Amino acid sequence: MNVVVSCDHILERDSSIPIVEEVVENLVPTQIFTLAHNQGQVLGHLEQFKINSSFLSNICKRKSDLFLRPYLLNSAAKSLHICCSTDLIFNVSSGLSQGIKKCDGVRQITYLIDYPFMSKPKQLSKKIFWKYLQFSFINSLKKIDELWVASEVIKEIVEPFYDGLITVVKPHVEQRDYPLFPVGQFKKQTYMVLAEGLSDEFAYQVGQFLLSTKRDFRFVGRDDHLVETKKKFEANTFIGWKCAGELAPILASAKGTIDFEKCSFPLMGLQSLMCGTQVLTMNDPLKDEFYKNDLIIKFEKYSNEEFERKLVEFESLYVNTDPQLLRSHALQFSQSTLKRKLAGIRIKIKRNPTQKEEVESLIN
Repeated sequence: MNVVVSCDHILERDSSIPIVEEVVENLVPTQIFTLAHNQGQVLGHLEQFKINSSFLSNICKRKSDLFLRPYLLNSAAKSLHICCSTDLIFNVSSGLSQGIKKCDGVRQITYLIDYPFMSKPKQLSKKIFWKYLQFSFINSLKKIDELWVASEVIKEIVEPFYDGLITVVKPHVEQRDYPLFPVGQFKKQTYMVLAEGLSDEFAYQVGQFLLSTKRDFRFVGRDDHLVETKKKFEANTFIGWKCAGELAPILASAKGTIDFEKCSFPLMGLQSLMCGTQVLTMNDPLKDEFYKNDLIIKFEKYSNEEFERKLVEFESLYVNTDPQLLRSHALQFSQSTLKRKLAGIRIKIKRNPTQKEEVESLIN
């Protein structure tokens, strides 16, 4: 059976790449289609497959580059065409790649792992194209045979636009990559502030406040966008992106992880909990269902006063929380439904390797 996997990008290792790798490992596609590909930047087995990408590969080197050019995304999706001999397309999308062209009759499962239209660009020209992109996204849902989503919130958002069955399949955190370290191994004196999703202005405000209250901190995660903030703090304040082997001890050694990123799946926050480190976060409807636990400290809106109040609360009540309790929360997402559902499709593909008419039964 001819299976194709499609996705938004293969530019850098973000929360979508482990999902794409999981799909590829289970379904073993003949080809991968993506809007943008930066060869050699994502280590792993994806590069072993034939990867077809659009013209965006020439101008986008980071995931954030895609969102800087909303006016090109529809054209990029239409410039790619998945072969008519394909039996099944499995698409991993953040709302961008589900519209890659395909022939009528070719069945497609889309796994929507994010919904990017909750926030809008500030520039008027980009707002117009962003609205058009959202309209195209809604229209593309009509061509999808089955829709999986990463959370109940995303399901509620897309239900009005999709007539078929929507299945919630929550992503996962790899348990083996983020172990509990022996108690007492780390002093736990430093806060880790997740850099991704922070604007320069907000990152500086948070960093300056922590500095003024004599709290040790570091920014962790991709930080190339924090150009101005890097000029205002010492270089060792920025840890940057690290692989799992390096990241796990960093998160485990933290006094707490501060997660202000707006996203639908708080991967690094859950990785922190997996390592037994507490998380402080702002309420966000897209990711709150992954943080439903009284042990996780939340507040509604940022202000220095509210941030200080929550930090004091954390330091007096939560800092000695049993790491195993925190890990237990993250373990809810270590064995995801995704693995089991993909395994089911793989078994059926092996039973019906060449019969295109059997594809419908694979996803029903």
